[in-house]
Amino acid sequence: MIKKFLKILERYWMIFVIISIFIIFLFNQIAAFGVTSILIFIYSLLYLISLAPKRKIIRIIKENYVSTDISISTKLNQPLEQIREKLSSLSKRQRRKKWLITLINIRYICYNEEAIQKFTEFYHNGYNEKEILEKLSKVMRVKNRAEIKAIRDTLIMQKRIIESYN
Repeated sequence: MIKKFLKILERYWMIFVIISIFIIFLFNQIAAFGVTSILIFIYSLLYLISLAPKRKIIRIIKENYVSTDISISTKLNQPLEQIREKLSSLSKRQRRKKWLITLINIRYICYNEEAIQKFTEFYHNGYNEKEILEKLSKVMRVKNRAEIKAIRDTLIMQKRIIESYN
């Protein structure tokens, strides 16, 4: 019985809060205003706390040319699955960002602004994937042409570069 109640409360907690604030409002408007203010403050605080790990991940991405989900996980001492979830949510909202997150073979690989600038420079100069790989592998840890193709496809999909046929 208690488990059912907790499950219902977990699912519909916001409705319970609104109803209880409305009931308090009927009896005492000032108390309802106070409870509402406290709940808004707590909810905002929890939201800001949830953003902190994403900021740490973005800082790591900006510091290194290339970062993998495994290296970020070890630097932050967090489980790999948790890091992958955060990278997934960041990759969905990266269109106007200067860094880039790609997904290759169930691995997230992150590139900072300088790496993307070098890639776009080589791409606009007409280099093909092999030449771009040779040039970038001298500067950063780019391992294979699949990474170059993933970067190119992601940038084209986000309309950050124009597709050309090399």
